[in-house]
Amino acid sequence: IADDNAVNRFLLRKSLERIGHEVVDVFSGPEAVSAVRHSTGDQFDAVIMDLNMPDGDGLSAAKELSLDPGIKAVPIIALTA
Repeated sequence: IADDNAVNRFLLRKSLERIGHEVVDVFSGPEAVSAVRHSTGDQFDAVIMDLNMPDGDGLSAAKELSLDPGIKAVPIIALTA
């Protein structure tokens, strides 16, 4: 989960953990890109990312992830208020 709003991250993390998912949450698009790049194997089944974050928006991060040949294709789910 990449979202600059701590409450949104908390609520989404708890919802996903309740149904059995392991969650990594970060504050910004660049942090999301870094987490996916530094993951091992198939660690991420999906990336849930806010579109509007002050430290690097979700659209730019999604584009960077999709264009990186070293990253396994992973679904990116956009969040927006």
